[in-house]
Amino acid sequence: MRLTALYCFFVIVNLPYKDIAFILLTAGCAWTYRKIETRYVLLFISIYILFIATFLIGVSSDYLYDYGFTHELFLSFTPLILLLWIDKLDIVRAMTFPAVIVSLFVIFITFAIFWFPDIEAWAYLYLDRKIGLIMMSNRYFLGIKFTNVFYRTLPLVIIPYSIYCYKYWFEKTSRYRNLLLTAIFAAALFFSGTRACMLSAILIFAGMPMLKLLRIKGGMLVLYPIISLFAIGFCILLWMLMSETKEPSNLVKYGHLKSYLDFFDNNMSALLWGQGPGGMFYTEGWHTYVSQTEWTFIELIRYFGIPGAVWILAIFIYPCIVIYKKKNTLQYFLPFTIGYILYILVSGTNPLLISTTGMLALLAAYSYASNPVYCEK
Repeated sequence: MRLTALYCFFVIVNLPYKDIAFILLTAGCAWTYRKIETRYVLLFISIYILFIATFLIGVSSDYLYDYGFTHELFLSFTPLILLLWIDKLDIVRAMTFPAVIVSLFVIFITFAIFWFPDIEAWAYLYLDRKIGLIMMSNRYFLGIKFTNVFYRTLPLVIIPYSIYCYKYWFEKTSRYRNLLLTAIFAAALFFSGTRACMLSAILIFAGMPMLKLLRIKGGMLVLYPIISLFAIGFCILLWMLMSETKEPSNLVKYGHLKSYLDFFDNNMSALLWGQGPGGMFYTEGWHTYVSQTEWTFIELIRYFGIPGAVWILAIFIYPCIVIYKKKNTLQYFLPFTIGYILYILVSGTNPLLISTTGMLALLAAYSYASNPVYCEK
């Protein structure tokens, strides 16, 4: 259905009419397909029961609320209605073209700023502050200055990047196209300047040839020392990045963590049923009351309590189990699963899980697990 491609394009490119594209896709599915996936009706209902119940408990407990943000979170779950027709939607393939558009845009802006420094002020004022298409800042990693250009939906690129990187290493056809797309996606993720995206790009770029080596006779003899060296190097790099205590982003994140500990220490009941979606707390990271930080998984606990957070994460993880059970019929089950799990991990330090972007990643996983079009012929 072309409406699927339209919806994916509007969400990934982050255009202002993505809600209209969602309504059109939902209406098109309801009109075209009479049979629905009834098992997902209860899942959809359970999410909103959890949402409303924790919200009402939080309101009755006199927490401070940002009701506008509560409304945004409420709407963020609405794309899950598409699960009713998920076995008909070809979402994974529809993600590739807009992912290329977003990646090329990031690469273009990055090189434009490098060659013409005067453009940086315009890009920051217009693309960042005025229309909010990207987020820009100058950051230092291991003493090296980076001007990061982070497109707000860029982490979704990790999924097609993983698939096309796998295609390049394991398929003999269209190798130049697969290499080109792999390079475009990897460059965009690296130029984003965010640790999670950059580390994901490195993991996939290094991991796929290791998988290739694993399938070669005698490859294990070479692979074990390579994996050991890579794992040690990666852990050292991760530790160095996380231990930069004077780096502004780290200071903010660690300030958030201390404030979470204080909040739960003073509100132990929130661990059970949460503060409610949209609840606010004081964070030393930004020295103000906020309704959301970058620590997404902790936010789920603060909103919905531990049982509710586990339920929501289980909804995200469940399609990975189904995909694994179908690994003999799904040609790209491994690269898709790697990309999808990395997206979830990236969302752990970016507010991208409970959002339109996160719901598209979730729909892509359920689509890949349910739609027979992805099975090998």
